[in-house]
Amino acid sequence: MDISGTPVKDVSALKEINFLIANRCTELDFSTVAKLKKLRQLSLQDTKLNDLEFLHDFTELEQLNINGTPLTDEQILKFQIRFQKDRLEKTKRFLMDVIR
Repeated sequence: MDISGTPVKDVSALKEINFLIANRCTELDFSTVAKLKKLRQLSLQDTKLNDLEFLHDFTELEQLNINGTPLTDEQILKFQIRFQKDRLEKTKRFLMDVIR
């Protein structure tokens, strides 16, 4: 769903969507995005996003666009490392289930 450039604040009702493009949504409340656990693609380009912690529970996320946000390189790197570790753990659990 593309809501780019709109004054939308709350997207929590969109729980079943698997992609969200919310570029330039400067009023967006990211705590409502955190409720969209089925997202595979998320674009928050040119938003006021300043924290990535809410994304750690997004087990289906494959693509993330955070260009033009005030995030620091350190925040992005920290998220990337943790996200990769979480992915590795998910893959290990899947393989163990297949083997059993």
